[in-house]
Amino acid sequence: METITIETQPTSEKNAYLVKCRVGNFDLIGINRGISLWADIYNSSNTVFDGQYVQIEGDDWTDWPAGLTEEEDYNYVSSIILRQLGLSKRFKAYFTSYPSSQTIVEGTDVSFSGAAEGYPEDFTYQWHYNGTAIPNETGQSYSLTNVQISQTGTYALHATNVYETITGTAILEVLEKAAPTIVDQPVDTAIVSGAYGQLTTYADGVPNPTYQWYKDGVAVQDETSTSIVFANMQPENVGSYYVVATNSEGSAQSNTVSLSIVE
Repeated sequence: METITIETQPTSEKNAYLVKCRVGNFDLIGINRGISLWADIYNSSNTVFDGQYVQIEGDDWTDWPAGLTEEEDYNYVSSIILRQLGLSKRFKAYFTSYPSSQTIVEGTDVSFSGAAEGYPEDFTYQWHYNGTAIPNETGQSYSLTNVQISQTGTYALHATNVYETITGTAILEVLEKAAPTIVDQPVDTAIVSGAYGQLTTYADGVPNPTYQWYKDGVAVQDETSTSIVFANMQPENVGSYYVVATNSEGSAQSNTVSLSIVE
């Protein structure tokens, strides 16, 4: 009995996931009747690893349905080429736009989105929350309004064609609102005349607080960051300073500190 030996084993590099045809619509005569074209064969990394000359002829040619769209014509040609080349694999699906993990403050809005490509190109979508399908959420995007702490979790988009399902997962972290608290107090500081120096603070809070520095009880114009900087220390800078951190939940005032000058 004859032993059949496979000369070349398939590999991940030589495993056709997609065949793209350079269709020229050349109507040839006689034995060359049909569409003659070159087929580029792609692997799962979307890289061309081979190419072959092929024709559509015989029953494939005479039975070609009339009135197809350009996409339907392409799918018809591609299916014939795959069969002629003895290939059954299709282009492996992948996300061209992946759902992104996000961290938001409770009470705000959030949106996730994703999109897949592959062959066949017809995908259906379904959003899941913590592993459970969300009813009626079958689009490429999913939005939530006035998000609450209880909605923290995993949001996944399942994209499915006739051959496979791929999943894109995003984590949503929802932060509970909290009034500011000063965690890094400014300290008494002496700066050499004409030199550089600063007072610094930091406050926790959700949402992130804004800052306003005060000198001798009066708000300092445009000083609204975590530090108040003195690039060229002068006598008029001397005084008592504090900062107020504010968000939607309240405010916090730092210790009052003394800024002095060293001649």
